[in-house]
Amino acid sequence: MSTDRSQLTSKEREKASVFHSWSAQGSINPLMVRDAKGVYVSDEDGNTYLDFSSQLVNVNIGHQHPKVVAAITEQAQLLATIAPQHGNPQRYRAAELILDHSFDGAAKVFFTNGGTEANEHAVRLARLHTGRQKVLAAYRSYHGATSTSINLTGDPRRWPNDHGTSGVVHFFGPFLYRSMYHATNEQEECERALESLGAFLGGAEASDAGKAQRKAKRLVWFLDPDGEQVTVAEQSAKGRDGWTDGKAVAMKRLHEQDPRLDYLTPQDRSGLRAAVLWREGLVLVYRLLFILKLESPADSSFSFASTRLWRLALSPVPPWPR
Repeated sequence: MSTDRSQLTSKEREKASVFHSWSAQGSINPLMVRDAKGVYVSDEDGNTYLDFSSQLVNVNIGHQHPKVVAAITEQAQLLATIAPQHGNPQRYRAAELILDHSFDGAAKVFFTNGGTEANEHAVRLARLHTGRQKVLAAYRSYHGATSTSINLTGDPRRWPNDHGTSGVVHFFGPFLYRSMYHATNEQEECERALESLGAFLGGAEASDAGKAQRKAKRLVWFLDPDGEQVTVAEQSAKGRDGWTDGKAVAMKRLHEQDPRLDYLTPQDRSGLRAAVLWREGLVLVYRLLFILKLESPADSSFSFASTRLWRLALSPVPPWPR
């Protein structure tokens, strides 16, 4: 539908017609860039800025570099695009340059449209090759905005799209500025982050008792963050879900050490599963309200009903059949 935009300013037209990523559309105030050269960008009012971020860290050699402009112009006059099923000297030369600087054994380059698509293909290839579905990714990371990539992303932007079904598990990497490991220097931070990741993975060096204790503690925190009575499931068959006889013995010892850990027989596991699903359902409803902005924890008008819903979601699970 044709619209009269003659009375709108340049910025108003930008805001009215362009959907900006990772932004509340009603509150954006984009810098309207007119041109750029070297490390500087200029806006429509003639103000000049030093581009510290190099846009998306992709113009590190500077804006409008003469050699880049000349190469783009030359190629555009010859051939602007090529379908993936065809061959072209420029593409295989680019692939050869990448291979010459890549790891030993690298044989071919698969070109994609961008970084998030590259990550999608990389995860898909790895899963097909290994037969494994679980992928580990660090918190404080960004990997893209498509389905798998946004779940790989470790920062809060993934929350509305993270449904816990993507097979992605996040871990804390080294970050001395806000250390999760109470480190005092970079070496300590890296060593403790690696030790934590090794324990998280339950490596071959870890004992059955240690692995069982970590699993139990995670379950304690999930089922009852307030530290009341918690029940841990006993595996019914040797080897199922990784619960071997050694781990069962370790769990019994852990039960003796920690009175919060009660035992649940294999026949009661369906009740535990239902209880966990009950809580997950409440958290999902609350998350949906937050996404729709019907409720917001940061809002002073946060309602009594929503507060009760959130407390209910964090309360001890209801009794299951015994």
